[in-house]
Amino acid sequence: IQPDSKIHITSMKLANFLLVVLAVSSFSGVLVDAGHRPGRPEDTYSEFIDWVWTAEEFNQMDLSTNTKPIMFLITTSSCKMCRQLKQEFQKQNSQMREIQKIAKSFIMVHFINDDVNNYKRAEDLTVDGTYIPRILFADHQGNVMKNVVNGMAMHSLYHYFYSDPTQVRGSMIQVVRMPQYAGDNAQHAALNRKQAAKLKQEKRKKQFDDEL
Repeated sequence: IQPDSKIHITSMKLANFLLVVLAVSSFSGVLVDAGHRPGRPEDTYSEFIDWVWTAEEFNQMDLSTNTKPIMFLITTSSCKMCRQLKQEFQKQNSQMREIQKIAKSFIMVHFINDDVNNYKRAEDLTVDGTYIPRILFADHQGNVMKNVVNGMAMHSLYHYFYSDPTQVRGSMIQVVRMPQYAGDNAQHAALNRKQAAKLKQEKRKKQFDDEL
């Protein structure tokens, strides 16, 4: 075989090898993406909760026939408190399983803070500032319920600041107990009473610890 023929054969082998690599890569991509919604899975606070990821996606939702309240979680990956809350949300303990169960009664929205301005009602999500992490609750039409605040917040000036899943669960329960939603969430009635008593006890303990 002449040298130029060897080069031709080598080139053909290389081309075939690249085609195989490309095919395997494409197939692998399909496997990796299967079952995952578009968005930022690396930022998810719980893979067991069905999140709406972007303002664009939420803006396109038709809420005219929606019957579920809405929870807005707003964070950034660079925020220390956000990362701590994320770690707690990713635990598979009894508390998080309860939150995951209650979350099915909500439209769960997770915005990165920079994306909030792309929401068509962005001003509703900056009621008392742009601090993070913050969580706001809205009715089924998207109207923020300003009275649903974190009664156990570390800072009294930041009503929508949440640092612990226990606090988040308390506000979620408060919302699903509202008359307009309670009828569709009767299965949570016993849980609501139990958690309300537990939250009250934890709040008293926190007040006692603060006094020490």
